[in-house]
Amino acid sequence: MGFSSDSVQVFLAVLDHGSFSAAARSLGRVPSAVSMAIAGLEAELD
Repeated sequence: MGFSSDSVQVFLAVLDHGSFSAAARSLGRVPSAVSMAIAGLEAELD
């Protein structure tokens, strides 16, 4: 199980900002990109 640093950065941004939309704004991404990164992390944990 190896998480990319990008996925971890996205996860931490969601924690810090409280929502996918706010995390996406802080990272300069669209919310769907944040959602896909989190889905990838969830799949790794399954």
